[in-house]
Amino acid sequence: MKKFKELIFLMFMIMLVMANMTYGETTCLEQELIEKEPSISTRFSSIHEIQCALIVGSSKVDVEAVLHASTGDKTKIVAYLQKEDNGRWVTVDTITNTEYDELCIIDETVYTSTKYKFRVKVYGYVYDGGTLLEKATIYAY
Repeated sequence: MKKFKELIFLMFMIMLVMANMTYGETTCLEQELIEKEPSISTRFSSIHEIQCALIVGSSKVDVEAVLHASTGDKTKIVAYLQKEDNGRWVTVDTITNTEYDELCIIDETVYTSTKYKFRVKVYGYVYDGGTLLEKATIYAY
């Protein structure tokens, strides 16, 4: 079972990398934002890796998230699919998954009007014996 989960994790990571690949040139504003992005990385004690992706189709939005813990006995992901409406982020759907293991994955499709700008706000939690060891928040646009 562990090998199967590792295979699923590896496949999911490949999908995330492929989904985040961009083709074509970046605009001047995009390039300016990339150059100004700080090179500070967060150090986690119990979270080995946390990532998320958002893929907007013609009438659906695919939400993907993965949390891999280095310690603990329970992992949980809560993903909020949000749309921008009049300058505010409004939650369209909430997706939750809990695993009694070190690996937790969300891969859901939400059918909705895609005329909006979307983001996914993901909270990741790692527990051991019912005690919260660590939490993290990440976004994908």
